[in-house]
Amino acid sequence: METFLRNNPGVRWAIILVLLLGLMAEAILITNRLSSDVPDDGPSVIVVDGDDEEGAIPTPDETVELACRVATGVNLRGGPSVNNAVISVLDVNTTLTALARNGDVPWLLVRVPGGQEGWVSSVDVDGNALVECAGDLGTLPERAG
Repeated sequence: METFLRNNPGVRWAIILVLLLGLMAEAILITNRLSSDVPDDGPSVIVVDGDDEEGAIPTPDETVELACRVATGVNLRGGPSVNNAVISVLDVNTTLTALARNGDVPWLLVRVPGGQEGWVSSVDVDGNALVECAGDLGTLPERAG
C-alpha cells in the first residue's frame, strides 16, 4: 500500500482531501448537535441592564448569563475546586445558567433549576466537556471562589 501511495501522489492527495472533508463535516455536525442540545429559552447570551444591540460587548456593570446543559454527570460544589464540598450531583441534560467563571480555569458559577447556585468544572482532567454552553465562556465575568 505504501509503495502504491508513493507511486500515485494524486491518490494520496485525494485521501487527504477526503479525510479533511470528513473532519469538517464532523465539526459541523457537532456544532449543530451542541446548538440543538442546549435548551432554547431565548438568546444564548443575556445582557441585563445593557445595550440590546446584537453583538454588543457587555460593560463591567452588566450581567452576562449563558444557557448550558450538563453533558456528563458533574458535581455542583461550594467553590471552584475539587477540594470544596459537593452540594449535589447534576445528571446529564440538567439545564444550567452560567453566571461567572474562575479566570482561565474551567470552573463555572452556575444556577440550577430551583435557583441554587454553585460551581462546576466545565471539563474533566482529559479536557472532555462536562458542561456545554451556548455562547462564549470568555464573555462571563471573572469571579473568585
